[in-house]
Amino acid sequence: MTAPIIIYTRFSLINKNFHPGSWRIGRDQNFDDYVKSIIGDEGRLRDRCNIFELSAQNINAASEIEQIRHLVYASDALPSWVKNRLNTWSETYKWMTIRYLSFEEDASVNRDLIRAIASLCKDLRLSGRINYASVRLDDDDILSPKYFQHLSKYTSENFSGYCISFSSGYCAIWNGAEAVLQKFHHTRLPFNAQGLAYVGNYDIERGSVSSAHVLPPGTHTTVDLRAPTIVDGREPLYVRSVHPNSDTLFGLPDDKKRQALERIVGTGTPATREEIERTFVGLCV
Repeated sequence: MTAPIIIYTRFSLINKNFHPGSWRIGRDQNFDDYVKSIIGDEGRLRDRCNIFELSAQNINAASEIEQIRHLVYASDALPSWVKNRLNTWSETYKWMTIRYLSFEEDASVNRDLIRAIASLCKDLRLSGRINYASVRLDDDDILSPKYFQHLSKYTSENFSGYCISFSSGYCAIWNGAEAVLQKFHHTRLPFNAQGLAYVGNYDIERGSVSSAHVLPPGTHTTVDLRAPTIVDGREPLYVRSVHPNSDTLFGLPDDKKRQALERIVGTGTPATREEIERTFVGLCV
């Protein structure tokens, strides 16, 4: 059975309803410094744009693309060159929607996801009660086209109310100067943020979600405390990119960042070029 898949991404978003303390880059900073770190750092934004473009290419290569929608939340204060790139992608990929938010604007991912599910159900000519999957994707991570094939195996009624964590993937260093990913290594992260999904149930006639949640609840590292969670690590399905502008490295001196990058990537076994080419689109140059 065809099940709608709704991806949601925060792209350099600053909004009162999205608490900065949940991200390392948003902790222990005053508000002005936080804003500057998110939308005023050209190097960080350029890295995000280039990685996000690769991410979009891989989503577009999924055989299930007709049942996928991608909601992207971005700050309305982003520089025009960033907005131009985002707008170009949303025009190129009809499954992608960009929503620009001011800091004060009321925003609800739950509400927007329900609207997206309703719209997609109409496009797919579905009726009755159906299952769907909501998928978290950060703006500097990449999902394999195969990810959606594997996710579709869990969108039956048997797994309604479950979170799905595909724990196996790759970690790679992003070289911003050359705009390429390098040094791919295997990684395994149960309850990871990359592609964490929730299988919900939607009543088309009533226009409402009947499952306990709409999207994966709470912090990804403890999601199993709030919803039964399946961990499937049988096949690597994502790339976690690390780079000097990674939020996880925020606050480290520049001379320590390279060491940290090598340490993060080097914890797994090296991946071959053939593996990456078999699993992803356009990541090897």
